[in-house]
Amino acid sequence: MSRNSRRALATAVAGVFAIAPLVTACAAGKHPQSAFPTRLAEGVNASVHAVDVRNAFVLGPAPGQKLAARGDAALYAWFVDNAASPDRLVAAEAPGAAQSVQIAAGALTLPPGQLV
Repeated sequence: MSRNSRRALATAVAGVFAIAPLVTACAAGKHPQSAFPTRLAEGVNASVHAVDVRNAFVLGPAPGQKLAARGDAALYAWFVDNAASPDRLVAAEAPGAAQSVQIAAGALTLPPGQLV
């Protein structure tokens, strides 16, 4: 994968992290919408060069609990590498949304033509 492709992939992942807080924001008031049980819905999708990011979402706290300021929250997503050769996701950023981002196990291998 070329340097520009890696940069574009990192930008797409950063975009997903940046958009996630906006689509998961809670309402305010006496009976906020976020206090009611919710149905699962499709997450955020993005495509950059030959890599698709599908159904990305942030998993919030357990029902009845709040996420503490600067607390940890997991982001889940499916990745599809449509290129002929494998790629690796080695870093991600979420400017304005998170102080830091960690990839489980340090990196993610994206085999060609497979959902990961």
